[in-house]
Amino acid sequence: MKNDNAKLKTEEKKRNVLKRSFLLFALFVLVIVSGLAITRSVFATHGPGPTPSDQSCTICPDNDKDGYRAYCDTSHVFDKSFSCGYPPPDCNDADPWSHSYGSKDIASVKVEYSPGYVAKTQTDKKFTPDSKKLNPTLGDFLVTATFKAKKCGMTAGTPALVPMKIFYTTKDSSGNELSFYLISATPDNRTIGYLAKVSDLVYQGLISTSQDPRFLPAIEPYIASVAANRPVELKFVGPDIGPNKDTPKYQPLPMTNCAQTYGSGRHKVVYMRSYDPGTSLQGYIALANTANRSFNVIEPFKKYQNEFSHYIDLKLQSLPGVSLALDIKQLKYDANMVRKSSSCGARGSAYVLFDKGDNSSPRASGLRNGVIIMDGEFIEEEEYAVDIGPILVHEAGHAFAGLMDEYVYDDPAPLFKDYLLKMAARGNNCTTDPSKYYSYGGFMYGLKLTPPVVNFCSLDDLSPDDPYRPLLNRPSYNSLMMGHDRKNENRFNVVSCGYILKTIKKGGTAKSYFPECAAMPGIIPVGE
Repeated sequence: MKNDNAKLKTEEKKRNVLKRSFLLFALFVLVIVSGLAITRSVFATHGPGPTPSDQSCTICPDNDKDGYRAYCDTSHVFDKSFSCGYPPPDCNDADPWSHSYGSKDIASVKVEYSPGYVAKTQTDKKFTPDSKKLNPTLGDFLVTATFKAKKCGMTAGTPALVPMKIFYTTKDSSGNELSFYLISATPDNRTIGYLAKVSDLVYQGLISTSQDPRFLPAIEPYIASVAANRPVELKFVGPDIGPNKDTPKYQPLPMTNCAQTYGSGRHKVVYMRSYDPGTSLQGYIALANTANRSFNVIEPFKKYQNEFSHYIDLKLQSLPGVSLALDIKQLKYDANMVRKSSSCGARGSAYVLFDKGDNSSPRASGLRNGVIIMDGEFIEEEEYAVDIGPILVHEAGHAFAGLMDEYVYDDPAPLFKDYLLKMAARGNNCTTDPSKYYSYGGFMYGLKLTPPVVNFCSLDDLSPDDPYRPLLNRPSYNSLMMGHDRKNENRFNVVSCGYILKTIKKGGTAKSYFPECAAMPGIIPVGE
């Protein structure tokens, strides 16, 4: 009996094991069938475009917003953190830049003068650079690139640095692209060829052309493009990934050939070129800077330098030969032609044209016409090279303030004699009536000599039957307005200073400034 009971218990245990095995097998089959059903549902919705109504695909959202849902890994269908294209989530669209930024990912670019360059220019050059008026010589630029979105592969955050090449680019007259590789670096200047992270989507880089000796010799085509109203741009190019080439990003620049170099005063002085002085753009810029410095060291321009602003017109002018004749109509025509051709507009107070002529001496295109012609071949002569600044300021005395030469012309034409006498009669540094035009407040600020002792001014002693017999006197024995006869005297006299101040201040009479000029260091004392 006992053996029968034991036998029954053993058979019952076997049946229970079979039941449990069957239940486990049934559960396994159910899991597989359910998994396949879920997988089919997820795969069916993978592809372009969001499908919000399909709740079965919400475990695999379009995280990178590229129009494609993430790929679902069916081996992890119950682990949502691993089921949607791991690693990384939603990077299933074969984008080689899914883990990095490229130039094709740039949404916008801002180009401005760097804060350091602005601060230095404000201190040293007395003006604030305008980022809305960039010039082809550039400067130190801060470039801010904002990318479209954080990349899906950047699971650990956006990178601290992004490699990026930046080119200065334009097209020539035939439509061919010209590119110049700019040396750029992170804003701290520590890493060349990279943009530095400001935030997840914003990166910055610094372009410093002033430290690049290749730059100035290469930018004539860009100056020509600006003059012809062709676009000049920055081109950004990210690194290639394997055989995949990045797509360039072009950023238009607000360019001008009118480059401000010093000061912010109301009197605009513009330096221009009709050929390449010194055989290079650098030579022309050096001449303009020399002229600028001369204005800032010779009184009364030095004292009132805050009334002036200086600009270099980079455009290579093509002007029909500027006349050398002292013909009044031609002088006015030349002055208007120079003004109208300038990239800086025609309303400046003075224009200095570095022109290639026939070795003629520097000259003003008439009195108060505001245009000075500096002959390049004359400038290159060694005896005048160190004297260019004072010579130019002498010519500015004519063009800006209407001063007459205090040396004597050799056989001037009758019409020019008449012109000079008319200018003197209106009040000038040369005059037939020193008592009237050199005195103020009962004091004489210029010499009054009587024949036979006379300081001739522009015109010499004429014969008794000459209709231009009136003698023109000068206010001092020597001065900067004596030109080549001045023997290195680089000062104005009190009377000339008065006429310059009248023009600078745009008010009052020249005589009313005589006392100020007489007390100003750097002006020839009265009586000398």
